[in-house]
Amino acid sequence: MKKSALIITFLSLTISCFSQKSNRSETELTQKIDNYIKEIIEINEIPGTALAAIKDGKVIFEKYYGKSSLAENLNISENSVFRLYSTTKIMTTVSVFQLIERNQLS
Repeated sequence: MKKSALIITFLSLTISCFSQKSNRSETELTQKIDNYIKEIIEINEIPGTALAAIKDGKVIFEKYYGKSSLAENLNISENSVFRLYSTTKIMTTVSVFQLIERNQLS
């Protein structure tokens, strides 16, 4: 579970980096993100995840991957509930390091 949370956090950061590049069309960008996520899910045998990217307050990418229940063969949807547990530590750490990189925190 910790591995999945770390991967999802990494993907979220990756998307935020991709979304800042203005020289690519959003269609190309979303296709690259989609392919990348599918590859990560397959490599790490993640049963399922949901992902959204927001730009200028609008959802530019929203997709659901895999199953919410392997036993019941249920697909992930916008109504799926994810147990995040202790991901706040990871997100706080990443945020602090981003501030340090921007010289906004020493």
